[in-house]
Amino acid sequence: MAVKCCFMVIRQNKRGKPLALGEARLIADADNRIADLAMVISSSFKGKGLGSRLMQSIMHFAREQGLTEIEGLVLARNAEMLKLMKGLGFDIKPFVEDPDFKWATKDL
Repeated sequence: MAVKCCFMVIRQNKRGKPLALGEARLIADADNRIADLAMVISSSFKGKGLGSRLMQSIMHFAREQGLTEIEGLVLARNAEMLKLMKGLGFDIKPFVEDPDFKWATKDL
């Protein structure tokens, strides 16, 4: 069975209702070698370290599960995410199927 995982950061809003601040998801291929990565951060929490922490957590989890690589698409205009991923050692390349995206990969 393929490895699947989701990390979320949630807090209560002023009325006590849950408010999602960030989420990172990982879904491995059938061989549990390579996993697709997806992450979203609330615009009010961008640039505060939440994305970095979520990314580090998901990479740690992937290593513990024996995965060897993670990969994902990033909007080419999302300079903050591209900077974060480069800083964490991701290889960033053009996505040949759509110039609006970059292809990010990292060996674990």
